[in-house]
Amino acid sequence: MLHTRDGAQLPLLYRVVKFRGVRTAHILYCGANQVLHDHLGALSRHLRRQAIALVKLEAPVERTPPRGWLRTGREIRFARGPVSPDATDYLGSELSLFDW
Repeated sequence: MLHTRDGAQLPLLYRVVKFRGVRTAHILYCGANQVLHDHLGALSRHLRRQAIALVKLEAPVERTPPRGWLRTGREIRFARGPVSPDATDYLGSELSLFDW
């Protein structure tokens, strides 16, 4: 659960995976990506205390992501049906089972 500055609570689920030998938090579910991006500092501090160095998450759709967010060849998003650009939901996907 991500607690925001204004007291709201945002459900957040991540899976710890190894990416090139480094423990990484792969975001599987987030109801509001914009809120998550606004609170990345607090999330990063929490993950560092858990010895997790990196975060894999959806890049912002409506604006250009900061430098270093995208990996070459990984900027394509696949979805079936209506997609909310402000939500991440891989819970019903095979992507939640395998490292990618």
